[in-house]
Amino acid sequence: LLEPVTVPFDLTNALRFVHGAWFAHLSLPEIRWGRQSPQRTLGSIRFACYRSRPQAVIVVNRRIAQPWVAKIFAEHVLYHELCHHAQVNAPLRGESPHSQRFRRWESQYPHHALAIEWERRHLERFLHG
Repeated sequence: LLEPVTVPFDLTNALRFVHGAWFAHLSLPEIRWGRQSPQRTLGSIRFACYRSRPQAVIVVNRRIAQPWVAKIFAEHVLYHELCHHAQVNAPLRGESPHSQRFRRWESQYPHHALAIEWERRHLERFLHG
């Protein structure tokens, strides 16, 4: 279950897999890598972000494309962003980005608990480049 991502990491195919398995009822957003940042120690990290305008796009942090990163963690990051895409496609007035509904959807990823635990154990490695 904790096999590493393949390097180079094929972001488009990874998104197509996660989208097809759990979000096929929604349009497929674009996906791209974030800009290259210098290898330095970080205080925090954003693994990806979702933007709905002007068109739906997921921007992924390049630090995910490393051979020690677990594939289920990378998929979980994409799943999380697709939950934001689902929110935009079924909006509720006044709903926060990480609402109870969002958290319920996110927890439906089959390896959610394992991915969160993997992230907790490896966060320092991400922060130190």
